Amino acid sequence: MNLRPSLLHALSSLSPPAAPFLHPTLNRRYAYYPPQTQSSSSPPPLLLLGGTSQSISSWSPHVSQLSKSRLVIAYECCGQGPSPPLSHETCAIESQVSTLEKFVNGLNLEEVDVVGLSFGSRVGLAFSRTGKVNKLHVSGLTRTRDDYSMKVLEDWRGILIDGSDEDHGILKRFAESVIDVSYSEGFKEKNSKWREKWEEFVVNNNTVEGLRGLLNQSHAGVEDEWGVTKSLLASRSENRFIVGEVDVLCGAESEKGVEGAMEELRPFGQTKVFEGCGHAVPMEMGKAWRDDLLEFLT
Repeated sequence: MNLRPSLLHALSSLSPPAAPFLHPTLNRRYAYYPPQTQSSSSPPPLLLLGGTSQSISSWSPHVSQLSKSRLVIAYECCGQGPSPPLSHETCAIESQVSTLEKFVNGLNLEEVDVVGLSFGSRVGLAFSRTGKVNKLHVSGLTRTRDDYSMKVLEDWRGILIDGSDEDHGILKRFAESVIDVSYSEGFKEKNSKWREKWEEFVVNNNTVEGLRGLLNQSHAGVEDEWGVTKSLLASRSENRFIVGEVDVLCGAESEKGVEGAMEELRPFGQTKVFEGCGHAVPMEMGKAWRDDLLEFLT
């Protein structure tokens, strides 16, 4: 791991969970979780990229296990988190990759391993085109969107442009919809007592402006130069694609199903389907997901 000595010294003095920092020039929030033990193999830092409505805090259940022997960095893309994008910023994938590359270069890192979920998977895959990614482990990614997932995106846009409600009400309805499609029915039923807390988390860690930017600028559904297909063809990393068996955003409601969606990804890396799981695999099947990730990174 090639990291500036002064920065490495500063990071090694932190104790997880590290408070989020705001990058002074890139306007991005991030958090460091230093390795709990020093490893002679010096693995690349692990960069965590969350889904559309996720923030740094979304990774809290995992960072202790993931940072046992390596530096972990949780990062919020433009549009994510509790701070809205600045007027000159765009949430488009190409811009996200450019900013992320500046962030990684600013740490003087030759390469990183990347974990992504949903939107973070698309950013991570696109970022792998730069040659900065050693291994890429992503969940909830498909090469194309089916009719069901396109309708979900349209519903979300409709919620976010509703001028008849204040921001809190808009975010509350958005949170309800996100949770409905992100988890399996069994998981939601088993954890129903936490439903209100989940919704509150989404409301408190997102902005209407940021989510609008993400939905309008990076979820257009049009396959462009920075879309999934072009990024798969240009990826320079070792890849593993994870999906939940009943993920309605990854084909579970379509004729080809989740297996069909994974078949389209197999030429570009390893694939695995998590039985009975919904879209948010890292949150719904945390230990199994971590075990799969750590085995892949070894």
